[in-house]
Amino acid sequence: MYEQVDMEEIYNATSRNGHESQDMYNPETNTLDIRSNGLYPSGVLSNLCSNGFRFDGMVCGSMEGFLQSLKQQDLDKQRQICSMKGGNARKRSVTSWQTDQIVWWKGQAINRQSDEYQMLVRMAYKAMFEQSERFRTALMSTRGVTLTHTTGEENIYKTILTSKEFCSILMEMREEYDLRISEQAKEPLVREMGYGDKEGARGPVYAIHPSVLIEKRLVICTDVGAYFLNLVRKNLPDHLKGLKMDAVYEIEDEEIEIKLSPLPSDDYSDDYVIHTDFCGEYYIAFYMEDKHGNRKLIAGYDYIDK
Repeated sequence: MYEQVDMEEIYNATSRNGHESQDMYNPETNTLDIRSNGLYPSGVLSNLCSNGFRFDGMVCGSMEGFLQSLKQQDLDKQRQICSMKGGNARKRSVTSWQTDQIVWWKGQAINRQSDEYQMLVRMAYKAMFEQSERFRTALMSTRGVTLTHTTGEENIYKTILTSKEFCSILMEMREEYDLRISEQAKEPLVREMGYGDKEGARGPVYAIHPSVLIEKRLVICTDVGAYFLNLVRKNLPDHLKGLKMDAVYEIEDEEIEIKLSPLPSDDYSDDYVIHTDFCGEYYIAFYMEDKHGNRKLIAGYDYIDK
């Protein structure tokens, strides 16, 4: 979630691999043609761009790497190609799969023309969207613009992904993200889910929706003291579901601060859950923190055990 990206370099880039980049936006038709040699955001949205991510336990050096790897039945070859940057991966393209329309993922044969295949590819794109800030920012900057890919193949039996499929996935993902944010805005960003009954998790249980933290960390400030501090340092999954601990600070004798980042996820189906290990009188405050350290208070609670 905290991919190091020089956004200024991306925005101001005028060339790629020694070739002059081109402006692919057409104001008359309000369309953006996705090209590897396109000016931002076009080039960043290309499958050839090195937007690295992990998917289903595999390291993907680019979306092109993932797509080209689907043509390989041998798992070692698939893993190798999957980890490649876009240009190198494209050089490993083969056409043998076209005969029977069978592609492969981790040893499993999949019909290229099946719903199963479409779901697999969409899940990979969602993983890249969640994990690559560069790709996510570029895609969301195209709100209201129709995406095209005029250099892509349209014959569904000759390509691993047609230009129509490619652009549809990106635009659907863009709309789904905006919808999630819109729906989340109607509800409290952090909400109480009741009272924990697990041993070592006796206090209130809190939940926060994953979409809130797509580009941010969660910071918890509380005066509960050393007891909770010692427990959270164990980073128990039952206590911090879907979150990893970046740091714990003792601000004062009876006050601590905990910084948490989301773990990679393929979807947004589950809330992040925090079981507190304390009961009694205390306060707890939840902040969102961006990569520059700027914070925004999103919820605060005072609790007295009765």
